[in-house]
Amino acid sequence: MVNMMKKYAALIIVALVVVSVPVLNDAEKDTAPRDYTHTVLVEVGTATWCPSCPASNTAWHSIYSGGNYDFEYCEMVVDKNSVASTHMNGDYNLYWVPTSYWDGGYHVYPGTNQGTFVSYLNSAGARTVADLDATLNVGWLGGAQVGVSLSVTNNEATTYTGHLRVYILELESTLWNDHDGNPYYHAFLDFVFDYDLSIPTGGTHVNSTVWNGAAAGYPGITSDNIQVILAVFDDTPHQAYSDPNDANGDGNYEPFWAYYVDETVAAFPSSEFNPPEISGVQATPSVQIQHGYVNITATVTDDSGVGAVNAVITTPDRGVVNQTMSNIAGTDTYYYNTTYGTVGTHSFFIWASDINGNTNVSTPQTFQILLQQNFSLFTGWNLITIPVQNSYTASSLAALIPGCTMIAHWNASTGSYSTFIVNVTPPGSQWDFAIGDGISYYVKVTGDTSFTVSGVPLENVSITLYPGWNTIGWWHTSPTNASSLGGAIASCTMLAQWNAATSSYTTFLVGITPPGSPWDFTVDCGMGVFVKVTSGSVWNGEG
Repeated sequence: MVNMMKKYAALIIVALVVVSVPVLNDAEKDTAPRDYTHTVLVEVGTATWCPSCPASNTAWHSIYSGGNYDFEYCEMVVDKNSVASTHMNGDYNLYWVPTSYWDGGYHVYPGTNQGTFVSYLNSAGARTVADLDATLNVGWLGGAQVGVSLSVTNNEATTYTGHLRVYILELESTLWNDHDGNPYYHAFLDFVFDYDLSIPTGGTHVNSTVWNGAAAGYPGITSDNIQVILAVFDDTPHQAYSDPNDANGDGNYEPFWAYYVDETVAAFPSSEFNPPEISGVQATPSVQIQHGYVNITATVTDDSGVGAVNAVITTPDRGVVNQTMSNIAGTDTYYYNTTYGTVGTHSFFIWASDINGNTNVSTPQTFQILLQQNFSLFTGWNLITIPVQNSYTASSLAALIPGCTMIAHWNASTGSYSTFIVNVTPPGSQWDFAIGDGISYYVKVTGDTSFTVSGVPLENVSITLYPGWNTIGWWHTSPTNASSLGGAIASCTMLAQWNAATSSYTTFLVGITPPGSPWDFTVDCGMGVFVKVTSGSVWNGEG
């Protein structure tokens, strides 16, 4: 519960008398702000009933108007704004009003002391922060509607995870006055965005929306009295306290977890906000084999002129590719055509800007890259697995393989083989077994040959292993080796590779054969392996 005791109000009054308040003249207002590592964010918990809050309102307005410090701030009027109340109480455990929070709680100060405000600004501004670059474009669309588009680029060497908030506020409140009857300055209205985000190394997060002031309960706002602030908070919790000096004397310092701000930018609405229109987004073909070309195209138009158009592609392994698209001369069509080696579903969207800096993004789309597995078979028996989703039976698989005469499957549960003989076993009969995921099969051919399968790569398998010998199939696109595979399988004692070229087995004894030795054979995609275990378990593709 937000509180304010009379004895604390008196303390604030004494502080204001003792500490001299700088007087800022007009010349100082034009001074460039001092150089910080980033723009500091200040959030002030306040209430209209609070007799000590006008001093804080005045002090922050004075410091900001001076233009000497690189920061943005907002007054969170918790007794009038439910969104502000939820944020300040839920995220900061607000106790006293006024209380100011620098960079998400790096500093916390209940009360008003302009000298302390400035000191904490300088301290927060000297912090080491993550290397992020953010842009923010804001446009007035009329009817209390505000267009907002943003981008956040991660220049760090690792994935950045944190939380994004975009604040919209009135520079001089037309809604709420402080206890002395003066309007609040930089009064928070609403969050345009408020969500967790994760940005891969070198990646750019983009988003855009139209914030409807009338729907939010603020139909009377005007374009010349609005500011929007973007802030990115890190995901590292730091213990902080909203009553750091226990002014209430109850032994409860009002703890909360502080998440520090790494990037802050602010913008005012522009009448030129008319972002590019993006349509006709597609990938051709939408399903392509590995290393095949996919052409991403889109139609982009803008009344002032298109600036740049990028395709932002997220690969199945969470990598991000941000590529400039080329324009087909004399048209509004842009394209990016390249090949993809990573199999799986790729998602992408189009980012476009105009010559005024307004940006827009398209609805995300997807395309799929199929795994294409080539098999080279030698005369006689070969041990393989099918590493893609399939509906093959022994007969249909045999029909794909030139010179195939037999396909056999070792049934570990019965300790016996099931064999399909081409031109002998009736297709569709009970002996025409299904080709399962993560299982290996013997294939016999009359001469050296090859064949290819394409399809959606497997994402998981579940193979029951029985005591004794079992056959499994390596379906991952990245290779492994016998020592790694054996170490990942419970109670595994031996692994064996059938070398079709030499018609011999290579055996790896777990705990005996030296890892990295010539007998620590490589296990490639599409390869079958015999594994021996002493007790039953389930193999899910580990290794």
